This record gives sequence, structure tokens and C-alpha cells, in this order.
Amino acid sequence: APPRHRRFLASADPMLVVYALVDGLKAPPRVRALGKGPLRLVRAGGFTVLVSEVPEGTSLDAGLEALRRYDHIVRAAHRKAEALLPFRFGTTTDSVRTLASSLRPRGRALRQALRRVRGREQLTLRLIGSASQAPATTPREPRSSGAAFLRARAEAERRRRSVPELEPVRAMVADLIRAERAERTEGPGPVRATVFHLVDRGKGRAWLRRVKKAPGLEGDWRLFVSGPAPAWGFGPEEPL
Repeated sequence: APPRHRRFLASADPMLVVYALVDGLKAPPRVRALGKGPLRLVRAGGFTVLVSEVPEGTSLDAGLEALRRYDHIVRAAHRKAEALLPFRFGTTTDSVRTLASSLRPRGRALRQALRRVRGREQLTLRLIGSASQAPATTPREPRSSGAAFLRARAEAERRRRSVPELEPVRAMVADLIRAERAERTEGPGPVRATVFHLVDRGKGRAWLRRVKKAPGLEGDWRLFVSGPAPAWGFGPEEPL
């Protein structure tokens, strides 16, 4: 083979597509993985991780078909696992050893997250509206001290995580919620805020029935509801 071809073959070691941290999953789901390799369970950094192999240098196309395949894989694993934390689409690593090195520093937080999602499923509320409906941000004021700066940062974070427009809906399902994560969206696009709810597995349909009976939102806000689903909103936020 020409030298260029030999160099290509020498660099074609497989890399791992990382789908999710799992607990209580006895075997990979019998569905087709991304790439040609089968789904595998590996131990890395004290966790069981669902992965598959693709050739090194493969660029995962974020097209609709690949995204649907990824979602199908995670959902299939979620149905059989006691706990599952999905990774974002496109998460890859070059080896199990590298994966372990990435997971260990976050081990405590990831174990807490796995406990949080154990035996639970996610429902999602999205607040839809125009940019003109977004709450006005508080103008910046001169800060005379480090304490004032930290207080301002804390208040800004509180506002980012607060979605009072959805409180009438939340009140209808409050007793079902086991964990919640909310975040406002800045910039273009119709989604002004997203709220994730964790409920006990099997309670998602009851959550949906109650939300459908919730009073309408004030003004021109609209609500988009989805689920039940794996805990996409409670998985690792930082990339590997």
C-alpha cells in the first residue's frame, strides 16, 4: 500500500462513543449502535458506561437520523436500567482509560446524580414566547466590594433558574416532583425557559394528565410539554 494509505491504517484505532452512565443494567440493549460496532458495557472510573466503537477520527453527523438513533439507544437502555444518566450526543473518547480519567474527578457529583435519577423518569416544560416577552434584566450597578459582586452573581443565577410564569402549572404536579431543574434562555429563538421534572417511574402519565388540566398561562405565553423520557436534563453538563 502507498505510504499515505499505511499511515491512515495505522491511525485507524477505534474510539468510543459514550452514551450514558448506567446502574443495574445487566446487558446492553439489543438495538443498533452508532457506527458498526455493537453496544458494550465497560467499567471506567468506578462507573458502568454504555459505549460503542467507531473508527478514530469519525465525525458524528448530528443529522436527524443519527439523533433519533442516539435517542433510541438511550431510551432502550433506560427501560432496562435502574438508573441512567445520558451524555450529550457526540460525546467520544479515545479509550476506556481516558474515559476513566475524565470521570474520576467528578465521581462524587456523578454518583449523587445517579442516585437522584434512580427509578425515575423526566418530564419537560418549555415556555414559548417572543424575545419581547422575556423578563427585563436588572441593570448592572457599580460594586463597591467583593461581597457585593458575589451577591449580584447569586441574584443573577437565581433569576436565571426562576420561571414564575410556570408556577400555576407547577402547582398542579408539585407532589409528583422528586427533583427539578429550570433555566431561562437568552438570545434568539422562541423557547424562553425550560423546566425539567423528575418523577417516579410510571408517574409520568399522571403528570401529563394534570398538566393538561392546568390553568392557561397569562398573556401570550405558550407551553410545550414532552416526556416521559430518560433524565436528559440531569446528566453531566460538562463535556468529557
